[in-house]
Amino acid sequence: MDFTYICTMRAKDFSIPKEVENIIRRLADAGFEAYAVGGCVRDLLRGEKPKDWDVTTSAKPEEIQNLFPESFYENKFLTVTVKTESDDPALKEIEVTTFREEGKYSDRRHPDEIRYAKTLEEDLARRDFTMNAIALEFPISNFQFPILNFQN
Repeated sequence: MDFTYICTMRAKDFSIPKEVENIIRRLADAGFEAYAVGGCVRDLLRGEKPKDWDVTTSAKPEEIQNLFPESFYENKFLTVTVKTESDDPALKEIEVTTFREEGKYSDRRHPDEIRYAKTLEEDLARRDFTMNAIALEFPISNFQFPILNFQN
């Protein structure tokens, strides 16, 4: 049996730091989708201050770097690190990663293959089945959970 489940939940009072808000807003103003994602959203839901912030976006690494000249891109995981002027160590550098899909994990830690994904749902579906597969839209209006397929 194959079930597909999508969950959307209305936000209450969550505070996104201005550094993260500015990154998401600049990406959106340039025509890209952008969401806070993963552990930072989990921490917000738990009422805790996130230790770091991650953003996922439809922008490609070159497009991210064009919008944020003080950024750097030194990996094969489609992640650009955007520097901010924050005094808070958790906000000095924000990782902005292009929507992606991944292949097998031969070493159980790093994917053997990385491919661009077209949608947030595809990106969330690759994440482990914990609270990492959650995204927060800005301005805050709802949470996006992945499309989950359960099979017997």
